[in-house]
Amino acid sequence: MPILIDGTINDIFNKRFFNIYINSKPQQEFIDKFINKNQVYPVKIKGDIVYWVRLKGSAKDYDLRANINLNKDSSIYHYGAIIGDIENSIELNLDATILNNNNIRLKDF
Repeated sequence: MPILIDGTINDIFNKRFFNIYINSKPQQEFIDKFINKNQVYPVKIKGDIVYWVRLKGSAKDYDLRANINLNKDSSIYHYGAIIGDIENSIELNLDATILNNNNIRLKDF
């Protein structure tokens, strides 16, 4: 499973600013090892799923942008809920700001 991580972390002792980009195509063995390890109801994936995440800002306030592409006949299953479609591909987008007191301000979903 190739994971692309790119970005910068600048002036870590004063401003602690970061700009990180992660792109990956997860597989079930990765999900089982890192997400389902202590889960009662495991996450199951099927088909081709590609995602990217960008985190940009400081430790107190940062922007989070994410995109998940589920190809035709791909799905994510967890606790009885399924995201996916047999005939069409699905794209999910998230644009949010994470604030100092752990509040999330959704700009777009």
